[in-house]
Amino acid sequence: MNYMNRNILTIAAAVAMMSVSFANDDLFNADKVSLYEPHFSLTLTSVDPGRNVTVKFNGSDRDTRAGIFNINSTWGARNAVCIDFAHSISYNTNYTYQAWKAYGRVGALVALYDSFVVDNDSAAAYQIAMWEIAQDHVLGNSDNLSADVFRYTPSNSIRAMANNLLAQTAGKEAPYIYLRSVGNTRTQDLAIVPEPASMLALGTGLASLLGLRRRNRKA
Repeated sequence: MNYMNRNILTIAAAVAMMSVSFANDDLFNADKVSLYEPHFSLTLTSVDPGRNVTVKFNGSDRDTRAGIFNINSTWGARNAVCIDFAHSISYNTNYTYQAWKAYGRVGALVALYDSFVVDNDSAAAYQIAMWEIAQDHVLGNSDNLSADVFRYTPSNSIRAMANNLLAQTAGKEAPYIYLRSVGNTRTQDLAIVPEPASMLALGTGLASLLGLRRRNRKA
């Protein structure tokens, strides 16, 4: 795959503005299909649009930034949105990742990004919905921003928008590209949007493959 084709990719990721957040290996292992790109680099430059929010994770309050990543990478400058809550990531630091073909509910939310994120509040709501999927849905918990591992309640309007996204993606799955942190120091795992033509073609084939595999699993 040449660099021109790589430049069509858009990154969707999950990150806290604080120095620590956590990668969800359960989500990765459940959704991964096959290795897509063994090595590339990225740098986080800002998280905007978005809002500073207070969330609760595993019973502890965290002040963080919920919003859109702005990233420079081997694949060019891209936008991004959040997936996990468990390793550190810093601004203006170069990190090494792998890209994996993946399939799951995260992909269904990724597909709504362009039509949903229009301002600071919608960007924050999108991020919060992603955290709920990545931290609670993957554990089999119901969509509930007021209970379980991940919680968010302060803003009624942002919570309502996040709940709308969760309702739209309930029971749905779609292909996406999962970014897996590698190297001596693990950083936050991310996800990218298969947006333009070549990635849509990849997604169609991946969806067919996964649909067949899951039907066979249920048989």
